[in-house]
Amino acid sequence: MQNEPTSADDLKRAKGILLRQIPLGESSFDAIGSQLLKLSIEGKLLDAMTIAGRHYLKLTAPEVQQAYAKHVRPDAFITAVKGPAPKG
Repeated sequence: MQNEPTSADDLKRAKGILLRQIPLGESSFDAIGSQLLKLSIEGKLLDAMTIAGRHYLKLTAPEVQQAYAKHVRPDAFITAVKGPAPKG
């Protein structure tokens, strides 16, 4: 992703995942109250999730590529395995 933009299908799929998380975070009175309280404590606008959704829709593949290059360091990734130690 640092060397070439993501495909249109992958970008559409990622946007869909992000957008579907917004209503799921507001699926109960408790979730809505928790979200509003968290936004308030963080000093964010109470419609921050709506604003975020609009930004997600406008994202382009080159913008995602630029953000990935700036903020993600693949050479620093590690692999963690949970479970019993391998035998032998």
